Amino acid sequence: MSFESVPATLVRLVESASDELARLDALCAVAPAAGAAHLRLAALAQLADPSEGTPVAHASLAAAAVDPAHASFSPLPPSCAHWIQIADTEERRARSGAPLAAARVLTWLPGVGLPSLAALDEVLRPGGAPRAVLLRAVAAAAIVRTQLEERAPAELLPALMLCAAGHTDRIRLLPFAELDADARDEALAAWDGGETTPFAQLALAECARAARAERQAITAALAGLPAEDARLDALGRAAITARRALALLRQTVGATVPSLASALACSRPAASDALDRLVELQLAHEITGRGRDRVFVWRAVHRPS
Repeated sequence: MSFESVPATLVRLVESASDELARLDALCAVAPAAGAAHLRLAALAQLADPSEGTPVAHASLAAAAVDPAHASFSPLPPSCAHWIQIADTEERRARSGAPLAAARVLTWLPGVGLPSLAALDEVLRPGGAPRAVLLRAVAAAAIVRTQLEERAPAELLPALMLCAAGHTDRIRLLPFAELDADARDEALAAWDGGETTPFAQLALAECARAARAERQAITAALAGLPAEDARLDALGRAAITARRALALLRQTVGATVPSLASALACSRPAASDALDRLVELQLAHEITGRGRDRVFVWRAVHRPS
């Protein structure tokens, strides 16, 4: 399908989704780094297999990213760990310019065969009839869903395609992951029958919505920076270390007392006091619920389970 033959409604949806993705990526480049870091973790948390029980909490991934010891306190379900490892590896390959191919996708799923490698390869590799990468990403998701009947690769693959095409610097979100299940299944049934428009409309609209929502959340966090800084004034001399601690939390996934003490070249009691004060002022949040080995994140990027 050439881009010229795409219905006008889909063209507008492609434009809207592309615009929202570009605006989100641009904002992540200038906003405090913690925003983009937690955005990525939230996307990876969605790769967990729902059949394994309790959904993977974003906080679990954040805690493990800050302190690997937390991976043993709250181990990830096997499927989630598997897909996060794949996401990390494939993101690096996509950013280096390495091509995506159907044969590589199959290595993610040992023992699973794809009836038609050619159909997936056609949409993974640019060339031939011109198509916007978002339309190719929609097609890749539909092919994997309908032919492999696998959820995780159908959600991860579009994100990697957008990364490889330069739409995003890194995986920011899984663009079609939050589709309504009933609407998705109905649209995929139509796709399998040769009618591609319903699923494309559904997926592109969701991509635009998700990117817009995340952009608005980061914009709100940026707008709140002056008020956060002003809240520290009440601490008097204690505000000096607290400000430095908050600045670090805004630029990292999070911190522990030892890591903050090392970063700020201060004592552990001083680091602990600064973090506790930030929590009291609702500028930081402790995400493990533990009495020991606590992990703190910037409150603006905290995502309650």
